[in-house]
Amino acid sequence: MRTNTALRRAAGSAVCDGGRTVVQAGRDLHMSWPIVQRCFQDYAAQILPETPPATEAIGIDETRRGKPVWKQNPDAGTWELLADAWHIGFVDAVGGRSLFGQVAGRNPTSVADWLSSGTASRPT
Repeated sequence: MRTNTALRRAAGSAVCDGGRTVVQAGRDLHMSWPIVQRCFQDYAAQILPETPPATEAIGIDETRRGKPVWKQNPDAGTWELLADAWHIGFVDAVGGRSLFGQVAGRNPTSVADWLSSGTASRPT
């Protein structure tokens, strides 16, 4: 199927502005997932600023992803934690721009590394 500029823009807008998933927009507009995804990327590149404005405050929250995994130590008669998947999320606390990033870990080093990586806009 061939697409035209108006259809590609409608597909990108449906995902970006309309709050639809790529699958929903593809179903509604009779387009495949890869085509709608490309339309979304092109549309977003046109409307988003080259450099996003700096945020005033970054919110930091930790989230457990999945359940902890425990194993009983028969020698000591205790339970030992094998895996505990904590992640730290960074969000725009006041500007409403949502999630900036997420890293594995639950320690100050993970936070410092992400903040110093230049991934986030620095607080003003």
